Amino acid sequence: MAADFFKLHGQVSQGMFPNEVAFVVTDHEGHQLVAIVPKDSVDAEGRIRVRLVERANGLSLVKVPGELINANSGVFVADSELQPA
Repeated sequence: MAADFFKLHGQVSQGMFPNEVAFVVTDHEGHQLVAIVPKDSVDAEGRIRVRLVERANGLSLVKVPGELINANSGVFVADSELQPA
């Protein structure tokens, strides 16, 4: 089975190192989660490419590139937050 990839918009700020950025995304409950991602994984519109893990009841569990600081390995977002990659 091929993996499904989507784009997810978030807030981008400078990371600790020149090759990384902090990417802040809001989950389906309104909590802000921070991921440290490679700088080149963010497009010009402030979106990152995420992998769809599971989808049910209008929610999608996605895996972000890099490391989530204040969450487990995935983020639940509303299906409407995802755009085709």
